[in-house]
Amino acid sequence: MDRRLTVIMAADVVGYSRLMEADEESTVAALNDKKEIIAELVNSYNGRMFGTAGDSIMVEFARPTEAVGCAIEIQKKINASNIDVPDSLQMFFRIGINLGDVIVDGENLFGDGVNIAARLESNANPGGINISSSVHSQVETKFDREFAEIGDQHFKNISRPIKVYRWVQNEEDSAAGDTHLPRQSISRKPSIAVLPFNNMSGDQGFDYFCDGMTEDIITALSKTRWLSVTARNSTFVYKNQSVDIRKVAKDLSVDYVLEGSVRKSERRLRINAQLIEGETGEHAWAEIFNRKFDDEFEAQDECVQQISTILLERIWQVAAKNVTKKTPDNYDALDLIVLGLPLVHTLDPVSTAKAIDYLFKALSIDDKITLGHLGIGFSYLINWMHWDDPSGEALEKAANHAQKMLEIAPEDASTYRLLSRVMIAKGKFEEATEYVERALRINPHDGDIIGNKGVVQMFMGNFKEAFTWFDQVLDLHADTPHTVDIMNYWKALVHFMSKDYKASLRSLNSVSGLAYVKTLLSGASYAMLGDEQIASKNAAAVLKLRPNLMTSDIKLADCFSDRDHCQHLRNAFKQSGIPS
Repeated sequence: MDRRLTVIMAADVVGYSRLMEADEESTVAALNDKKEIIAELVNSYNGRMFGTAGDSIMVEFARPTEAVGCAIEIQKKINASNIDVPDSLQMFFRIGINLGDVIVDGENLFGDGVNIAARLESNANPGGINISSSVHSQVETKFDREFAEIGDQHFKNISRPIKVYRWVQNEEDSAAGDTHLPRQSISRKPSIAVLPFNNMSGDQGFDYFCDGMTEDIITALSKTRWLSVTARNSTFVYKNQSVDIRKVAKDLSVDYVLEGSVRKSERRLRINAQLIEGETGEHAWAEIFNRKFDDEFEAQDECVQQISTILLERIWQVAAKNVTKKTPDNYDALDLIVLGLPLVHTLDPVSTAKAIDYLFKALSIDDKITLGHLGIGFSYLINWMHWDDPSGEALEKAANHAQKMLEIAPEDASTYRLLSRVMIAKGKFEEATEYVERALRINPHDGDIIGNKGVVQMFMGNFKEAFTWFDQVLDLHADTPHTVDIMNYWKALVHFMSKDYKASLRSLNSVSGLAYVKTLLSGASYAMLGDEQIASKNAAAVLKLRPNLMTSDIKLADCFSDRDHCQHLRNAFKQSGIPS
């Protein structure tokens, strides 16, 4: 293969999906205008465009000075062009520049040199520029404008941390339109390193089990796109060493370190796992897992599943706590995701609207952050299923965000989780089943993915099997209140569809939140039990929130493959007092 050292500039539109959803024609016209500006400047700085798919642009330069000079002029002109444009239609670019080795394939370039430039771009501020240290060392004395070091950043599929420098814009730049730019800071994902688990059994032949479990935890955590996970080859150098966790965290530039040990007797395993905060060396979480050793792979899978699930929940809780220490002006994309996703889980009209607002703001900072598309997709599905979407517009918007996830994260299990639910809503059960199974193959340890299997089984009328999947999630997420609530709500719906209305009410009594959907289904259950007074009271509470709600608006009743099941639920809503 032909290789060469070259400079790559990656540019991408900020919040392109949001702009397209708001006004497709104006967005396409604006993008074409901006591309003309960029193309003219690239030519004047001796660059060569080799990729212009959609809203992204890839350019090759021979010299770092030309790449950086071109990028600064691009941002200056594009930012200035937004001055007289309404805020909702303003278009900004992010730019990343890297000097590195690339693979040449005809007119195209591939390899780490290109990938790092793309990661730098996605990590840049709207209207800003990020450069790698390899570029900075070549240009730091050649420009009046300064680039400030923001430290080592961990990027997906890049094993080593990359030192990043960000363009600091001066008063001249502000006068050219920079005052119109949103002022969010760079998103920095929480990061973790998983050290090799120590073999405490006294049998060196048991190392394979400890190493395998460490690797499986790394793999499980790596499937979560909001968390940066240090690669195996960086952590296994610490195997069988006594280390200072704070030094390890500093050397690997991570927020958390997971360490642990495995002891084995003839028929039992004892696994000790500890999550440690890198900066302080303090324990954030610790647990001991005892397992039978009849089937070593089954024992390993169970522990990996539990450890990775608990770790993700603990780190997410810390991220949520950290958001409370910031002001809205300083929210980055992940902060907005952390604020928005819990509102999606409430399943009520007011909170869902707020969730969509937060998540669209996150996408305006980084429209390739998959959790944003996932949360908005499910928010629109919730709208469609539980209150009013007579035109079907919300369902199509959910489908669009599922498609966007497929484009940017085809290897993410959550992509197929959302796709499966869109297919259920559209009555395409065969496709839904295919997506469910694909999600499980990608990430069999994720509680959301496991629970999704139960939801699809429920809508297909396989009620006993649905219970099995929901109970598996409840065992896995016993300490996650919103997950417990949602699983118990689904179990209540399965009981209802099985015509065990008392059991449905018992399951709903276990739900501490989800007031809107809980009240709606409670009213239906009481109606079928013949208690018109309580049923009517529940219906009135629902109608207080959605005064114009009609049974035809509740598309949840249309999701079941059996038409009799659909009619059963719809009639119950009607009998409870929801107008038809």
